[in-house]
Amino acid sequence: MMYFRYEVGTPIKRACVKTTYQHTGNQAKRSAEIVTVLPTEKMMENMRLINVILTLAVTVALSGGQILFKLGATRSSSDEFNFLQLINGYTILALVLYGGATLLWMYVLRSAPLNSAYPLVALSFVFVPIVAHFVLGEAYSLRILMGGLVIVAGVYLANG
Repeated sequence: MMYFRYEVGTPIKRACVKTTYQHTGNQAKRSAEIVTVLPTEKMMENMRLINVILTLAVTVALSGGQILFKLGATRSSSDEFNFLQLINGYTILALVLYGGATLLWMYVLRSAPLNSAYPLVALSFVFVPIVAHFVLGEAYSLRILMGGLVIVAGVYLANG
């Protein structure tokens, strides 16, 4: 007898499908049972907080990856462009950071609704210009600041 479990749903209501296979001779019998799991309100608060924290960690990692990509792209001093010049420590570190962020993001998506978690990732559009200003010396203007405030307002409206 083999048991498979498949979970779908949001943290508010999760449905688990438990599928059972019984093999007897040349025949196989399959049965499925839907089990609904409703977490307590306290669990919901903790899941929501941890998902927000993990999503912000993903956002910071993606922002850091962008800075590392920029550092890796501008490391070459040659006027001639060559893709092999892009492979350096900064680029490799950025790829590792992106890979880790992707795995963490997939973990978050197991329990967080995409329509709530994804708007938080838009905060990277706020973080990157600020970090680029301090780390790379790029200009930071009033327009960039105002655009960032609009993004923050949009994230607040989406997750209110």
